[in-house]
Amino acid sequence: MLLKKYWKSILLTLIILVLSFAKLPSTNELPKLIPWDKIAHFFMYLTLTFILMYDFYKDNKLTEKKSYCICIAFPLILGVITELCQNLFFFPRVAEWYDWLSNFGGLLAGWGIFMIFKRKFQT
Repeated sequence: MLLKKYWKSILLTLIILVLSFAKLPSTNELPKLIPWDKIAHFFMYLTLTFILMYDFYKDNKLTEKKSYCICIAFPLILGVITELCQNLFFFPRVAEWYDWLSNFGGLLAGWGIFMIFKRKFQT
């Protein structure tokens, strides 16, 4: 039942894990002025947070406060764990604080966008 209700959140988490640990092609051809890696982190966690909040909103079994705590804590912890694991187990990937800050920025943006959409759904 959990897989049926939260399949979007689970799938997105798995995609983030694969992208976080995979050896990706070089970005040397891309313009250096734009931090492509940080933009990718931002949008991955924006999407994850938004989808998590949407899934919890649809499920409606937890109180709003508990579901918000889970929807903020999970991406936050996932971001920290993936950065640490990159550094420890997935050479040449390395942990970067700016990646985690991008994750956190995406989390805040996803939360904010969901709150805007939620207000529109309720009116």
